[in-house]
Amino acid sequence: MESVLEYQRGPIAGESFPGVEVHPVVLQCSIDKTLKSFSPIVIERCLKKSIGDYDACLPRQNGNLRVKCKSLQQMKTLLNTSTLSNGTVSIPILSSLLQPIGAKAVIYNVPLEITVQAIQECMQSLVKFVKRLKLRRDTTNEYFDSQTVSLYFTSSQLSEAVKIGYLNFRVREFISKSKRCYKCSRFGHVAKNSRGKEKCSKCSGEHSSQHCTSATTQCPNCNGEHTAGDRQCPKFRRESEVLKIKTTSKMSYSMPRLSDHTVNRRLLSIHKPHLLTAQENFHHCLLYQREAL
Repeated sequence: MESVLEYQRGPIAGESFPGVEVHPVVLQCSIDKTLKSFSPIVIERCLKKSIGDYDACLPRQNGNLRVKCKSLQQMKTLLNTSTLSNGTVSIPILSSLLQPIGAKAVIYNVPLEITVQAIQECMQSLVKFVKRLKLRRDTTNEYFDSQTVSLYFTSSQLSEAVKIGYLNFRVREFISKSKRCYKCSRFGHVAKNSRGKEKCSKCSGEHSSQHCTSATTQCPNCNGEHTAGDRQCPKFRRESEVLKIKTTSKMSYSMPRLSDHTVNRRLLSIHKPHLLTAQENFHHCLLYQREAL
């Protein structure tokens, strides 16, 4: 089952669906197989025979496929298709719409006595999903509920404040935490997607952190005398800044992860464009246009 944090399932094939906007269609195999187990050449031929030329077809981590249609008619046809066939091979499928869940935000200092269900009932018309965030105790590694609540709005626009009963809470844009790989200790991905060599997060040796016996401490990212998970690590602080720039400036993830000079100039182009030359401003406008495509 895919996470509701990424998207909400649309109607299953054969059901009616609201609106006329063209959304990507998610395909999954209706038997005990994944679509990844079939030949991509066969699936492409089946799709072209069913709906003609389409924009793109991307595999998902759970084995499903995400198909981007060119028109509303293609989307309707694919939603009402129960079998992909090219004459020799037949693949039974289930199809559904891939719809964005909207903007994500957080509110702070929400009393623990207020349940998630109660918050959801108070804001039915504004949010689709509510989650209370958890914290971890360093001494026991146990998780406990915090007073921070994340909200997934129905639209891409955030409200300035929300009301729970007679209490008003300021809404702030959600900035995700830095991802750090437990295999290679680098930032930006998780262990199951890592292509790097194994590195200890404590001593930088080529072994697992769980089996480290070294008495010295060396960060594998900046070579400082601390572990890779230290929040004062320059690489960690830079990665956190990258995520902040990505969220607040609506950039792609790769653009803020350039050199420090490039990031600083991009920030100036957003907040203080008069400090840049005309040529630099034109260059940054081109970058924004490329990201929008």
